[in-house]
Amino acid sequence: HRKQVSALYKSESFLALAWVEILWAIRHGIYAQICENCGAVFRLGGPYTRRAYLCSPSCRRQHRIEKMGGAEQLREYNRLRKRKSREKQLRRRR
Repeated sequence: HRKQVSALYKSESFLALAWVEILWAIRHGIYAQICENCGAVFRLGGPYTRRAYLCSPSCRRQHRIEKMGGAEQLREYNRLRKRKSREKQLRRRR
């Protein structure tokens, strides 16, 4: 299934074409965001949650690693979380 071209514009000016793209996106309710991690521009899907400010799962992971202070700190945090969860489940079973 191929997408059909809905409009075709030609201009000598890149700026004019950029404005046409922006106006087309506004008219069709398309929203974009710049990824806070890598700087790429991506299309937002709704509803717009906090994770929508990062473009991909790999950027979300990288952001989380940086937020935790490095990969080893994130691993240790996850180990502790799992241990506490197991202990909580064991207490519930008793």
